[in-house]
Amino acid sequence: MDNNSIDIIITVPHSLCLHTYRDCDMLAKKAGTLLYKGLKEKHNTIIMFSNVHRTKLDLNREESRQSSFREELRILLKEENVKMLLDVHSFPNRSLPGEITFLVFNVNNFVYRLTTWLLQNNIDVNIVTASKVNDIILEAEHNNIKQLLIEFNESLTDERLKFIIDKMIQIFNILI
Repeated sequence: MDNNSIDIIITVPHSLCLHTYRDCDMLAKKAGTLLYKGLKEKHNTIIMFSNVHRTKLDLNREESRQSSFREELRILLKEENVKMLLDVHSFPNRSLPGEITFLVFNVNNFVYRLTTWLLQNNIDVNIVTASKVNDIILEAEHNNIKQLLIEFNESLTDERLKFIIDKMIQIFNILI
């Protein structure tokens, strides 16, 4: 691992909670932290948590591009060897199908292999076409960086979440 280059950037743009029901992505901070801890063992990984509540500014929308969070991200995306951006979110049970949903602009070989691996490990995973309003992954795409928006079901137990993330890290270590 080259200490001067960033391999993976993890963003968690809706992690700041005010402790009212559903005012943030309730599981995203925990999921992002688990991903970071697992990936940093083999990859130079940076994680970015929200610094503003989404009711004031949604950091995953174009209007947030001038915020300090997005300006820092923009600098990181221009680093020479960034291989992947993982944009981590979570959703209330039943608002999306399954345990985990990937929002992507196109199903490429990376997404296909990741999804196949997770399905083979009995993880209920779905793929949804991402909207262009998902501005963090859009900005990564414009910088020719692989990107994946990950939505975790908030009904996952800690044990199941850890199992899913462990399986994701196993395949990321092969694919990235």
